[in-house]
Amino acid sequence: MSKLAEVLVSCLLVSLVSGCGAGGPRSDSAGDRPQDSTQAVSVTVSHGGGIAPTPYRLVFAAGEPPPPGHTRADVQAVLEAASDPALRRVEMTPLPENQCCDRQGYSVTITWDDGSSRTYRTLDGVDQPRIFEEFLSKATYEQRTSQTTR
Repeated sequence: MSKLAEVLVSCLLVSLVSGCGAGGPRSDSAGDRPQDSTQAVSVTVSHGGGIAPTPYRLVFAAGEPPPPGHTRADVQAVLEAASDPALRRVEMTPLPENQCCDRQGYSVTITWDDGSSRTYRTLDGVDQPRIFEEFLSKATYEQRTSQTTR
């Protein structure tokens, strides 16, 4: 075999083994998912306000320990819910200009595997779309129940 043929065969084998060749297998399965569908890799929930404030911050992230009072299954459930494309596109209800001090506020930041992120803000008493309300309930359930039993 000529030197040129050896080099070409070597380059082809390296490309195929490393997945760099055109049409080679992809480890991220991005080609199998709709373009607007990405997986959430972290969710940060910050809570504050209210008459007797009990601020907290929860971080649900793949590969990280679960927040206090939560399990790895909770983390997986929150990340799965945050991966719903409908949540990514949801139109939030605007917050009122006069935000009374006795309302509890939530700030939720979701980061997806494509590097993008979005922050959602709401207050108790502001009706948000159902998909967001269900997501927030899932992300804060354990925290809310542990505070009511103190």
